[in-house]
Amino acid sequence: MKVLSFSYCFPRPTRPTWGVFVAQRLSALAKLPQVELEVCSPEPRFSPVVSPFISGKPLVDTYQNLKIYRPRYFYIPRYFKQFDATFYSKGLISWATNYCRENRPDILDAHFAWPDGVGVYHLARKLNLPYAITLRGWIWVGMKQPKLWRQAVEALRNAPVIINLCGAMADVCREIGCDEKRLHVINNGIDRSLFFPLDRAEARRELALPPDVPIIACVSFYQRRKGILELIEALHKLPREALLVLVGEPAETEYYKEMNALIGHLGLKDRVIMPGSQPHHRIALYMNAANVTALPSYWEGSPNAVVESLGCGTPVVATPVGSVPEQVLPGKNGYIVPMKNVEALADALKSTLSREWDRGFIAASVKSWHEVALDVESALRSGVR
Repeated sequence: MKVLSFSYCFPRPTRPTWGVFVAQRLSALAKLPQVELEVCSPEPRFSPVVSPFISGKPLVDTYQNLKIYRPRYFYIPRYFKQFDATFYSKGLISWATNYCRENRPDILDAHFAWPDGVGVYHLARKLNLPYAITLRGWIWVGMKQPKLWRQAVEALRNAPVIINLCGAMADVCREIGCDEKRLHVINNGIDRSLFFPLDRAEARRELALPPDVPIIACVSFYQRRKGILELIEALHKLPREALLVLVGEPAETEYYKEMNALIGHLGLKDRVIMPGSQPHHRIALYMNAANVTALPSYWEGSPNAVVESLGCGTPVVATPVGSVPEQVLPGKNGYIVPMKNVEALADALKSTLSREWDRGFIAASVKSWHEVALDVESALRSGVR
């Protein structure tokens, strides 16, 4: 089966961790002997003096075992967002037509409903090809933007394959009238060569973290929807020796300022560690070094921070968003807490820190990317004519 996958969110030299979860799934899928897969990661550009519908010759590079095409399409920053998918499809049609002449795929595979899903829907109609859309966290934002959501609904209703990262997304598809036979629920997976249980003391030595104090890790961009302010407040209610390690980088400048102001106001400067963004192998060390990983988000798709922590045998405290209710088993590999509830979050962290956990059981509770790829291959094949 030949697959051409589309994702604007994909690692590139200037943003090596951007969309790494998409790349991991596609890399695993491409390793299956029955699959030939290449990737189109379109690059938006704003150039008023150039026709918006000419992408030109795309850059071509590689990522792991994947060949990546990077055609450009016209994009207007901040304004007229309802036209992004139209510009996407019109900008890529010439390149996609030429690509299909030489290497016609069996199916087009879009990641994110917007702009990839809607843009690929229009491309698929012009190229007479079936297509798949993977629903990720964007859906929760898109549903609140009528001009975008109407286009996404049309693309979803006509999609031969819809891969949902959680059951709640599949429920949305049912509500808008999508065919039940076309719906598939497939959570994200982990790279078991990186995310597996390590000796906690050894991980802490390598990271220069204290050997004998409770440590809470949070792997996340610093942005409001991740609930980091609530996590900082919850830390204030925990024993004074407990530390919070925030692995990530600012995505919203004002929010980052609020975080630092709250840390100062609560007198937590010596209890919050911010090591910055980290490569994958280092993230695994932080998750192994922690007694618990926290992710009190307001919305998610299938958060990597949750499945990767579980893969390391580290329990998770998280809100019931995205695939979390399907992956976190209360009392067995962590706890689920109400959104924006500092008291509940603090209580769950205390409970998690107060007991011993079966790390082997926790690590076995998530799938590898290879297992996920087998499920995805089956789903895509169901849509091939």
